[in-house]
Amino acid sequence: AVMLLVGDVVPLLLASAAGENIPFAFVGCAKSEHYARDPERTGHDTRPWIERVLSPSCVYFPWERAFLASPNCQLVAPRDQLTSASLRDALPHKARCKVMYLGNPMMDGLEPARIDFKNYLRSLSSGGVCMVLLPGTRQPEVYSNWNLILEAAASVVQHLPSPRRPFVFVAPVPESLSLATLSQSAIDQGWESVASQYDSRLDTDQPDSLSEYIPCTSKYGKVRPVSRLVIVRGYYNECIHS
Repeated sequence: AVMLLVGDVVPLLLASAAGENIPFAFVGCAKSEHYARDPERTGHDTRPWIERVLSPSCVYFPWERAFLASPNCQLVAPRDQLTSASLRDALPHKARCKVMYLGNPMMDGLEPARIDFKNYLRSLSSGGVCMVLLPGTRQPEVYSNWNLILEAAASVVQHLPSPRRPFVFVAPVPESLSLATLSQSAIDQGWESVASQYDSRLDTDQPDSLSEYIPCTSKYGKVRPVSRLVIVRGYYNECIHS
């Protein structure tokens, strides 16, 4: 028998209680070194001081690393490459080879459920490009992330090689975020709200669940007719597939 453990220290504890000779593989989707970095990426550790004292070099605590370094552990698959490198360096030399980055498990299961919405996005970007914007879910940094993403999107729009080529930005966001705040940031950065042809068909109880924008003429000039920004609650899978 082999156990597959997914999550954090809890399944590791349960595995240790299951028996001494049962091998297991661990998929660590609960911790990431990216959470310990400041927004400016200066390398400054933003974790609480007690966590920095207990584990200065890695987001995994010593007791977690002890489970992962045990002979029963056959494979460790952290959620990103940065965490994989940090954890590998923090483990004993003989245990480092079991740490492998195999991709983010939370990206599995991305088949679209609403084909009509996927087709709607494809129709907007027909003959051009559809770019998905993912500001994240963690508040409050998600709103500062969104402002940076909008600045990058503005740079893309202003440097389009052909003003007639459609270029659509679509941002699927969870219901926990304020759509009004995200929308106002878009307006502040030169996007003008327009009526959407899809809003009435959204399968959701939330009002105003989709906002659509075009660049203001005063800021973006000739690219205005062919560029779009769509902010929608949910529909993550459909946006990825578009």
